[in-house]
Amino acid sequence: MSQRPLRVAWLGHRAAQGGDGIITYSREITAGLRSRGVQVVFFHHSPEFQDEESNIALDALKLSHRFVVSRPRTRRQFVEQLRRNQVDLVHVSFSFSTLDFDLPDVCRQLGVPLVATFHVPFDTRLGLWPRVSRTLYRLYSQVLAGCDAVIVFSELQKQLLEGVGVPGPVLHVLPNGVDIDKYSPGPSSKLAAFDAQRLFCYLGRIDP
Repeated sequence: MSQRPLRVAWLGHRAAQGGDGIITYSREITAGLRSRGVQVVFFHHSPEFQDEESNIALDALKLSHRFVVSRPRTRRQFVEQLRRNQVDLVHVSFSFSTLDFDLPDVCRQLGVPLVATFHVPFDTRLGLWPRVSRTLYRLYSQVLAGCDAVIVFSELQKQLLEGVGVPGPVLHVLPNGVDIDKYSPGPSSKLAAFDAQRLFCYLGRIDP
C-alpha cells in the first residue's frame, strides 16, 4: 500500500502587487516543497487568492500585510481546515497575525508538529530601534519556545533568542539561499561599458 505524500499547512503572506522578503520566502519555499512532491495547503489573508487550488484565506482585519488582526472566529476556522485537510505539519512565517500566539496550543491539541521561521529583524546596538526589536523578541519568546523547531538565519540571532528564553535545541540556523538557476544574469554589454570583470546589483532596503 502506497504512503500518501507529506501534507504541510503553510501560514504565510500573499500579495497581488508588490512583495517583500517574507512574501518571496513563502512563494519560493512552497514552490520548492511542491516540486519535491509535498502537498502544501497555503493559509493567508488575501481573499483575491481564495479561488486558487490549495489556498485558504483566513478571516482577518488587514491593517497591512505585516500587521494582521485575526477575528474571534479565525482560530476555529483554522482548526477546522487543519482537520479537514489532514495536515502532517504546520509551518508559520512569523509574524503571520495575532493568531501567532495561539498556534503552539492549537498544534498541541491536534497533535501536529509546529515549525516556525522567525524573520523579525534585530539590532544589538544601543538606540530606539534595538530596544523595540528586543521587546518584540521577548514578546515572541514564549511562542517560539512552544514550537517543535524554529528556523533562524544566523548564529547571532540564535544567541539573541536564547538570551530571552528560547531553548537552544529548538533553534536551527538555516541561512537564506538563492536559486542561482532561476536568478541568474543574462547577456549584457555593461561589463565592457564599465571596463569591469564583475558587476553587482542590489535591490532592497537597508535593515538591521
